[in-house]
Amino acid sequence: MISQKNHDILSVYLMSLRQNINEGTEESLQFVDILIMLQTHLITSKIDIPEYKNRISSLATKTILNCYSILELLKGQDIDSKYIELKTKFLDISGLYILLRAQLENFLIFDFIYCQPKNEGELQFRYYNWIYSGLISRNEYYQKGDFLKENRLKDQEEIRLFRKKITDSEYFKKFTLNQQNQIIKKGEPRLFNGWIKLMDLSKIHPDHSKSLYNLLSSHAHTTGLSIMNLDGMDLKHSENNSHAHFIMFLSKILLAKFIVLFKSTFKATEIKYNTLPSSNVHKLEFYSNILANGITIGA
Repeated sequence: MISQKNHDILSVYLMSLRQNINEGTEESLQFVDILIMLQTHLITSKIDIPEYKNRISSLATKTILNCYSILELLKGQDIDSKYIELKTKFLDISGLYILLRAQLENFLIFDFIYCQPKNEGELQFRYYNWIYSGLISRNEYYQKGDFLKENRLKDQEEIRLFRKKITDSEYFKKFTLNQQNQIIKKGEPRLFNGWIKLMDLSKIHPDHSKSLYNLLSSHAHTTGLSIMNLDGMDLKHSENNSHAHFIMFLSKILLAKFIVLFKSTFKATEIKYNTLPSSNVHKLEFYSNILANGITIGA
């Protein structure tokens, strides 16, 4: 039997299907505006942010950009071909799924690094691994041209500093020698956790995690499945397209969940969040809890 809580969630999803896309995106835009407000308040409050928390705002920026791009694509794109006399509007469903995966992965990294750790030491260790891995990857790019030599030398110095911070951490010693060598050699931004594992760690219900990530990934790569997905879709723009509603609904859930966690990362953002109208707070916290519940929602 479906609980009353899950029944309410299902009702919200079914209600969203009765809206056209334009009506449904208004709430998403409202949520994006709230995140922009919280991010701006964090920046302008000029609080002393530790070095290992200085990229929380950048993760918020990435979420904002992903959401705006999704909402823009949901409007549909015009095709006006003079060669075959075609004039129509289409929905880039595959592109929307790819953007949704980017939004999901951005949320999972934010949650893994900044929200899950039980103390500051663990948070720092996860952050240092994340950035260390990025520095190593970028340093490989810099090796391709002499004009990047100065940047490469700067990165190499940072790599040495981050490597020391990582190896000095008590959390580094909890890994096997083989894992430690892998961390030192290449970096492990997710500390050997795959994306589906990160979804489980973020309390996304296991009924959703694997099937949801596989669905999003099936559109991101040019596999036979991605082409079969494309062949089976009606790409003509419609305000009642079921794929578009599904993407909009999940994007809104992830955005709400990001906001609720983001506001708790600093006291300044939590105080600002609490000045929102109670109706906005209720909607954000209701949507943010949806993926933790055990009903199956499919596109």
